Amino acid sequence: MHHSTRTRIPTAPAIALGCCLAVAFLVAQPAQAQETSSQLAGFVVDTGGQPLAGALIEIVHMPSGTTTQATTSATGRFSATGLWIGGPYRLTARAEGMQDMVVEDLYTQLAQRASVTLVAQPIA
Repeated sequence: MHHSTRTRIPTAPAIALGCCLAVAFLVAQPAQAQETSSQLAGFVVDTGGQPLAGALIEIVHMPSGTTTQATTSATGRFSATGLWIGGPYRLTARAEGMQDMVVEDLYTQLAQRASVTLVAQPIA
């Protein structure tokens, strides 16, 4: 007894649909990617609570030595993203006419923004 096997050849619409689904799947992948870093943000103000624009912020991940820099905006705000999770971090802020500000032992969490406010003291 001889059985005939039929092979189906995909039609152009079926191929197009398959390609569209594959492209849609590839495009959707980044949206589902998990966050693998953290953020550190905050403000630098003077003793009167006024924002200090242009302060240089240096954030050092102590275990790796990785350094990230930021500058405060006109509102005294700074933000650093893509940081290693955990810590400890050392944050140093330098502003003209002010003493350097240093915060030790900062820790960050996965996909979270740690926040700190630094109060600058004038150089005596």
